[in-house]
This record gives sequence, structure tokens and C-alpha cells, in this order.
Amino acid sequence: MTAAARRPAVHTFGRRSLLIFTGVAGLALTGCTDSPLVPGPGPDRAQTPTPTPLPGTVDGAATEKELADYADALLARHRAELSHGERQLIAQLRDAHLNHLAVLASTAPFDLPRPTPSGSAATPSPSASGSASPASTSATPTSSNPSSTASASSTASATPTTRIPATPAKAIKAFAALEAAAGKEHRARALRPGGPDDQLEELALLWGSLSAAAVSYGSALTDGRDPAAEPAGGQRVAIALPDPAEAAKNLLEQCYAIIFGYQTALAELSDRQADHARSSLARYRDLRDRLVRELLAQEQKPPAPHAGYQLPLQPTSTSRSGRLLGLMDTAVLPYIGQWLATTDHRSIALSTMINSTRDVLAWTSTITVWPGWPTQD
Repeated sequence: MTAAARRPAVHTFGRRSLLIFTGVAGLALTGCTDSPLVPGPGPDRAQTPTPTPLPGTVDGAATEKELADYADALLARHRAELSHGERQLIAQLRDAHLNHLAVLASTAPFDLPRPTPSGSAATPSPSASGSASPASTSATPTSSNPSSTASASSTASATPTTRIPATPAKAIKAFAALEAAAGKEHRARALRPGGPDDQLEELALLWGSLSAAAVSYGSALTDGRDPAAEPAGGQRVAIALPDPAEAAKNLLEQCYAIIFGYQTALAELSDRQADHARSSLARYRDLRDRLVRELLAQEQKPPAPHAGYQLPLQPTSTSRSGRLLGLMDTAVLPYIGQWLATTDHRSIALSTMINSTRDVLAWTSTITVWPGWPTQD
């Protein structure tokens, strides 16, 4: 049986729903005409636990535990010397790694709950088929209080062998280096996932998500960024992956919408922000062109852009423009994740997801727990 034959049918939303944004209830970037198919939730099924851990998960879990332990030890040693923002960031990264560790320690990491319409304020109303968009994500509160380590101590704790440099600056720099190394380790598994044939696509998405997360966390530490109050998307939900052509078409539709949004937002940005936005806009244009070529090579007809798009908010100021870009980059991540899972060009897809995850951080200062996955509270 082929991989395509094993995939459950992909449900759809109402035909006018194009890009659902997170973090703001009821906001959507909507095409002026019919919209593309949107992958829906996975079928009601219980994943059979594997008798042994999936390939790479033991080593991956050890890496995530090392990062959580390091964050805990850094907070314990340098708490008084760290700024409030540094304590918040390190605590959020610790909790994100504990979330990752719990998934990697599971014998059924893809046995996920179906998304529910009431699960999040940003989750759109279900269609007749009861589907949910891969971008129906929202922030899942996790402990970001640096004075509270209860969540960490229940799953992982700083061991006596965790060595922390003598100054906060050096300790944070070392933490960033550990994140970068973890990003490379997870990337290697994403590009060549090992495991049961019927789980290879999900495994590519799992490792790619962990890679994008670690790279973005390293960037947050290097940039000395004060994080948003809460990380985004701690609870993954079940999805039905589309076939490769459908994943490429869905992402192409999102590229058209995001390019429109970026072009609209540019005028209100500061010079420095505008330079960053132009660079990201160029990447989305390159991605658009690549997806068109990929579809044509598969003898598929690429969808055409709509004449215009309704923005979730008008970029009438610098702050609103940045917020708009953050909403778009957050919402497109699950579409990139599904492309990563299904394409033969995983290296390019993963680089795309890493860049978009960094852009979410740049525009919103939000730590993304599971980049590329649909999530909800």
C-alpha cells in the first residue's frame, strides 16, 4: 500500500477560509474568492504503542533533558544577577524543553487529541465535516514564572554534573550554543527520519519542529530578547497530512496571502524593521516561485492568487504592522510543517520553517513550543 493510500481523507473548511490567525479571536486573512482545501484533523484512532522507542527518541530525549537541566541550573546559580526578562526567557525555554521531553519519552508520540472548536478562542467554527485548520493554534499557558520550578522538578532536575559558567553572560552564551547544537542534531533526523514506514512523515515533522524550536531559542538567547508573557502552542493536535501536491498547493495559497500582507505592512515600519521585512518578503516570493515550479514538475496546476485579501488588522502604525506580520508568520507555520512532512525537498522546507519561526520571534517576541504543528489549548 502506498503512503498516499494510507492517508485518511483530508477534510475542508468553508471555501472562503484561507488563513486563520492565532492569538486574536476570530481574525482571518480571507481571499476575495474561493479558498483552497485546508487539511483537517486526523481520524479517530488510537495509535498502537511501539514496544520499543522510535529511532532517535532516546537520544533526542536526552538532549531535551540536558537543555531543561541546564536552564534550571542557570536559574539556580544566577537568578539574582539575571534581569527579569532573562529569567522569563530561560524559564520559558526550560518548560518548552520539558514539553518536548514528555513527547519523546512517549511510546505513542502521535496519539494526539482531535482539535475541538471550543478548545481555543482562535479556533474557527467547524464546517459540516467538523474539520479544523492546521493553523488553528493558540498560546498554551506554561509556567514562565522564574521563581517556580515545580513543573521542571516533576520531570527533570538539574543534576550535580550540570556545569554553569561563572558569569550570567557566559552562561547564557553557553546555553545558546547548546540550543544551536540541538538544532543541528534534530535537523539531521528530520532530513532522514527512521522508523515505521507509516510514521516517517510525522517523524520528519516532529524532528523538524524540534530543530526549528532549538534554533529559534538560540536566537532568542543570543539577541537577549525579553519574551512575550506566554509561549505559543504547547498542545499539539491530530492532523491528517495531505498528499504532497495538496500540501504544496495549500502552502502556495498562503504565500500569496502573506506576500500581500507584507507588502501592505512595509510602509509603516521603521527603517530597521522594513529591512527585515523586505528580506522575509523576498524569501516568501522565492518560496512561491519554488512551489509553482514543484507543482508544474508534478504536472499539477498551481492555484492562482486572489485579486485581494482582507487583512485581520490594518497596519496603520509601526506596532500594528509588526503585529500583523507576527500573526501571518505564526499562522503559516503548520502549512510549512505539512510541506516539510510530505515533500522530497525537506532541507529547503526545514530551512523555510526555521526562518519563519525566527520571524515569529522577531515580530512578537513569542517562544513557539511546537513550530510547524497545529496546536490549541
